[in-house]
Amino acid sequence: GMVIRVEGQEPLLQGGTVTVAAYVGNAIRHVMVGLDPEPYRLALQAHADWQPVHCVGELVKTGRAYELKNPRLFRVVEE
Repeated sequence: GMVIRVEGQEPLLQGGTVTVAAYVGNAIRHVMVGLDPEPYRLALQAHADWQPVHCVGELVKTGRAYELKNPRLFRVVEE
């Protein structure tokens, strides 16, 4: 999906949270993903360049919100 929001106090040291617009079922949903510093840096670059990203994890729905737990294999999708 596409990184549509980035958050973090000291993201290059501690990582941060990004929101990705991604397909969940047949609809686009906003999914929160907490990332370590290196994948967070990639997410920042993808956000700036408007490039899609790919990540694997366990999708959890709480109320109306989605979160990807245990994110791994985060990468920018090259076009």
